[in-house]
Amino acid sequence: MLLSAKWIMPVNGDPIEDGSVLVRSDKVEALDLRATLVRSFPDEPEIDFQNAVIMPGFVNTHSHLEYSVFGRAVEPSSFTSWILQLIKRSRQLSLEDWENSARLGASLSIKSGVTCLGDIVSRGPGFNVLCESGLRGIGFAEVIEMDTARNDDVMATLSQRVEGWQEQCAGSLVKVGVSPHSLYTVNPLLLERLGKWAKGHALPVSIHLAESREETAFVRDGRGGLVGEYREFLGWDHFPLRATGLTPVRYAEQLGALDGVIAAHCVQVNAEDMAVLKDRNVAVAHCPRSNSFLRVGNAPVADLLGHGISVGLGTDSLASNEDMGLLGEMKHIYLAKSKNKDSAQAFTPRKIIEAATLDGARALGMDDQIGSLEEYKEADLIALKLSVRITSPNELFEYCVREACKGSVIFNMVGGNILFHQRKSVGKDRV
Repeated sequence: MLLSAKWIMPVNGDPIEDGSVLVRSDKVEALDLRATLVRSFPDEPEIDFQNAVIMPGFVNTHSHLEYSVFGRAVEPSSFTSWILQLIKRSRQLSLEDWENSARLGASLSIKSGVTCLGDIVSRGPGFNVLCESGLRGIGFAEVIEMDTARNDDVMATLSQRVEGWQEQCAGSLVKVGVSPHSLYTVNPLLLERLGKWAKGHALPVSIHLAESREETAFVRDGRGGLVGEYREFLGWDHFPLRATGLTPVRYAEQLGALDGVIAAHCVQVNAEDMAVLKDRNVAVAHCPRSNSFLRVGNAPVADLLGHGISVGLGTDSLASNEDMGLLGEMKHIYLAKSKNKDSAQAFTPRKIIEAATLDGARALGMDDQIGSLEEYKEADLIALKLSVRITSPNELFEYCVREACKGSVIFNMVGGNILFHQRKSVGKDRV
């Protein structure tokens, strides 16, 4: 099948005006001028999107589909108050509620142009939804436990869970990973064991890291909001707690919990932390709108990039965001960078698009398969309608980060399957 549009944006190369992409089975077989491909493949069926741009699908490096039902119903007065409200609301949901919530999140993701997710999964139904959605991704099995007496049971349960999920997702586009939630929800001994176990089983790992000042106070000083009311509410207040004198990044390194992980947020990091992240081959999932909503600060993205750290984009969840798409993240970065000279130089419109596609794929270890439109890569691509006439590549990049919105997405294909086409229903349809 030929997919044609006014612009083709490969991301790894310059845009092609009046171009087409040839998709066969689940792969991109060619991309070139439309006239050239129509002449070379006269019998191929064609969808011509006309005044639109065809580009790689967005890679959401950090999401929680299961929390979609909350729809930003939880308002923060502090990070600790937000997470306590989230836990309280979560306890009111049934397994069916969680499944429906995850299904909503997957549908919204597809319609917003996301083709791949790094999704944190707390419950089995959420993983079922991810596997059945047609999306590509990694389902990270979340681990939360502060009681060291339960570590053996947790590891046994996790092993069974991961094995079951791997069997379940066989034949889908989803892989299984592990997510020790954070330094304030997983005891140090368990965190060490999880790191070694995941490495021994070649499983990708994602962790919330250095997200808030409260987290820094908890790890470094043994103080702050995550020590008192939070631990008391969860029944953890009798477990030992000590001030490490270290930043969350340095403490995670000390526990052997950093090598090759995807670290979500990394807002509260300094130059020494960034050197550690680079040395340990950590990729960062940057969630700008969630960070803003939760008032945790602005991640030093320019400095992270300057240290050579891979930075992809993430939405987090609807409990702290407006939608599940990366166009909003891109626009947020574009508008914010105008106030920050360093950020403006590091995050050009083209670089913002790379962060939402190829850099995100690199963060998830999938850049050899997705993230750019190249021959023999997977056919994970989307089409965005253009409301104006674009006359140059630079104008195209700027339009996509400044003007495009979730309603701009008119087509979503993953692995050669059409998941969304204009006003048609979400669902898999092989080309």
